[in-house]
Amino acid sequence: MNRFKRFAAAIAVASLLASAGCSQSPSLKSRIDSALQIQGIEHSKKESYALIINGDPSQVHLKNVSLAYSSLVKLGFEKSKIIVLSEKKPENYTSKESVSADATLDNLVAAADSLSEAVDYNDTVVFYLTGHGFSNAGYSILQLYGDSEIYSADFRELVEKIGVGRSIIISDQCYSGGFAEEFANFPGDAIAVSSVDARHETSCSTFSIPFWNSFSESYADLNKDGAVSVEESFLTASKEHREALSSNEDLTSCEYVTSHIDDAFIGKP
Repeated sequence: MNRFKRFAAAIAVASLLASAGCSQSPSLKSRIDSALQIQGIEHSKKESYALIINGDPSQVHLKNVSLAYSSLVKLGFEKSKIIVLSEKKPENYTSKESVSADATLDNLVAAADSLSEAVDYNDTVVFYLTGHGFSNAGYSILQLYGDSEIYSADFRELVEKIGVGRSIIISDQCYSGGFAEEFANFPGDAIAVSSVDARHETSCSTFSIPFWNSFSESYADLNKDGAVSVEESFLTASKEHREALSSNEDLTSCEYVTSHIDDAFIGKP
């Protein structure tokens, strides 16, 4: 089954179950809906949401999840608006406030479905992708839980269906540039960054650690305006990434892709 048929099949199953009055992951969908307090109406207040996706149980990727989670909380994200799809929970995860589940394709579709009902044009969703990535016939792929996966083009389609005003995508897995490049002509406001291009493997932690840490570091405020933007964090992380892996430049060909906007602050209106 090719990538489009496989993804379409998952969406078709989700739609079929929804039309029957249930979801492909009813407990997860209901938990997310409850946490997000979905009202189904437009709202004037600007809200920030996050979806963290990690299909690998190794410590290096679990640390990425924990660091992203804690950084988002420090940036002002409400814990109830951070959805964590990872085999293991972040160290600072609070089950009564945030929602977590395995990073299966069904759960990813369920989370996107809930977000699509919660957000409007005022809002921002931050997507953080980590774990294992690989390439097949020129397509970038993110490994999800078990033997499930999602191709970069299908992920873009999923984000587009959510319909939020602003999307910020951070991906640090191998071949992650393919995910960033999908958002070059995105219909909505989008910023997509990656730790490497679509043709190479990389080391995620040498990018992800400085990227997430830089939001609270004054040295990353390159224009000295009192806050660290996505681009400033990207530039800071890219520099440290290149220095750490200086023996192989192919591993550090980071990408910064935008559509309709050049930069943004995470967690700020």
